[in-house]
Amino acid sequence: GGAIHNNGILQIDNCTFSGNQANGQGGALYDWYGGGTFRHVTLAFNHASQGGGAIYHSAAAPYPEITLQNCLLAFNTPNNGSGATTRIVDGAGNVATDGTCNTPSQRQGDPLVGPLEDHGGSTLTHSLFAGSPALDVPGAANLLTTDQRGQPRPQDGDGDTLAAPDAGAYEAAGVPPAPTVSLTVAPGSLVFGEVAVGTTVPKIVVTLRNAGPLSVTQIQEATLTFVPKIIAVFLAAIASAYYMGASLLAFAVYAFSRIETGF
Repeated sequence: GGAIHNNGILQIDNCTFSGNQANGQGGALYDWYGGGTFRHVTLAFNHASQGGGAIYHSAAAPYPEITLQNCLLAFNTPNNGSGATTRIVDGAGNVATDGTCNTPSQRQGDPLVGPLEDHGGSTLTHSLFAGSPALDVPGAANLLTTDQRGQPRPQDGDGDTLAAPDAGAYEAAGVPPAPTVSLTVAPGSLVFGEVAVGTTVPKIVVTLRNAGPLSVTQIQEATLTFVPKIIAVFLAAIASAYYMGASLLAFAVYAFSRIETGF
């Protein structure tokens, strides 16, 4: 095994196995008549020259099983698992790039993992990019309250407002609610009264305040693409109300005076 040679019973939680190599079988784990449970474990980019880039299980029944729960198996070569893979048990919530670890509930495909980097905490982790199938995995049980870095689980990683555990050792940060911009006009603040023709229109001051949870710098530019234009049109309409009304009144007076004098 590139990382672990096991002949006992393992319990591994919130751990990342990345870049391990074996000149044989079991790039991350070579299980020799042992077994155990993996919960929220990421096994990525491990390699074994003879198979089982992530896990090699040597013995069939009646020897112990390896149970995978909410695990992420990504880009292990030549495959994720080999050997007695029927003794690798699907505990639900798993995501993998192939089906060689005998986990039928898993979501297969590109898990969109980032490189092994410092994302906080005392150890390196693989982050998850937007759109990853490892985000908020359907059917994943709430097994652990934190991830490998100590960040809380579960969080809303895919932005659907529902928090669910991610597969693997990394829990993506919660997506903040979309910011909103509102314009409130206090009652009585736009009482214009009567304005004589030719009178200078007084200046109207409109104040916008951010009463939401996000600062202005946290608002995504794309979210506000059309809002400034809408506000500008609204303010322009208010500012020009006096002038437009006065102009229409003056024109009406002029038109009626011409009618009375017969043009």
